[in-house]
Amino acid sequence: GGGGAFAGGGMNTCALGDTGSDEDNLNPATVQLRGLPFRATIADIKAFLGEHAAGLTTSEPPIRLLLNRDGRPSGFARVQFAAPQAAQACREALHKNQMGDRYVEVLACSDRGGKTRNRRAAEGAGDGAGPAAAAGGDPASEY
Repeated sequence: GGGGAFAGGGMNTCALGDTGSDEDNLNPATVQLRGLPFRATIADIKAFLGEHAAGLTTSEPPIRLLLNRDGRPSGFARVQFAAPQAAQACREALHKNQMGDRYVEVLACSDRGGKTRNRRAAEGAGDGAGPAAAAGGDPASEY
């Protein structure tokens, strides 16, 4: 008899340039910007940070625009400061400030976004919360 049908698991959904980024997510000196205009550039974000840009880390690229799965802008950016105090000052000063015609949220990265999101979905809509699964439809997986 056959068996071995479970050998080919396509479990690499998170391998999209995600290697080693776990520590980033937990770094108290990192903030996440949400709701950016899609045309925003790194220079725009530096201008938005204003005097807070002086506290950015120098050991790596401090500002990263996060793309969605299509490689298009997601409206999110990761901003890495040299010190947690600088990140906190930026959050307090700039949260809900305007860039262009959008209000930008400045969020802490120290709590893992995935966990809180899943918990809220589980409490609330239960099984009805399925649009996220539908959005990831990869036609290749049907064959």
